[in-house]
Amino acid sequence: AGRRVALVGYPRGSPAGLIATAQVTGRGGACPDWVQLDGLRTTGAPVERGFSGAAVWDPADRRVIGLVTAALTDRAAKVAWMLPVEAAAQLWPPLARAVRPPSAAPCAPPSTEDQYQLADALLDVPQIGHDSGRLLRAQLPAPIRRGAPDHPWPRQQLQGLVQACVDRPGGCAALRAAVLALGGETRSVLDAVAVLDRICCAAHPADPAATGSADD
Repeated sequence: AGRRVALVGYPRGSPAGLIATAQVTGRGGACPDWVQLDGLRTTGAPVERGFSGAAVWDPADRRVIGLVTAALTDRAAKVAWMLPVEAAAQLWPPLARAVRPPSAAPCAPPSTEDQYQLADALLDVPQIGHDSGRLLRAQLPAPIRRGAPDHPWPRQQLQGLVQACVDRPGGCAALRAAVLALGGETRSVLDAVAVLDRICCAAHPADPAATGSADD
């Protein structure tokens, strides 16, 4: 979720093809394996008849990640779905020979702009925004809490908390777990987690340092 992708289709009246851009939102749609794509721009081509079967291209990883399967008939909504390549390979085994695992992307620390983007997403979570993230801070391991500065402005308070998590081993994973524990799998939480997963390479709880209690 959160990845930006591009696809080329050939709707009626466009023999040279049109490029549509979208963001991967998550699993959903008529089939269990489908993944939802949301259009990124108010202008530009919507996914419609003529895009079926188009390759969904991930420019960050330089690979095809899916095939377009369907779109809402309401073109203004710009919502479509894809079948991931791995699921397609299970349906048509010869495709498996062309499938390669995603390449490991270099892990760079998130920029200050990225940190503020995550801070804004966290403020949109009601369980976090109501007290400027103080309850969220209390859920994090003690070394992270001690490294997070206090600030009177909510946005700067959350950015400082994000910075403290980024600076500590396992901090991103601890932040991810705390956000999910506080807010559950609501839309605002999932949006914030998608930003976190995109900007912080170690956000998933594979890091054993993230599994400590808040009193470690």
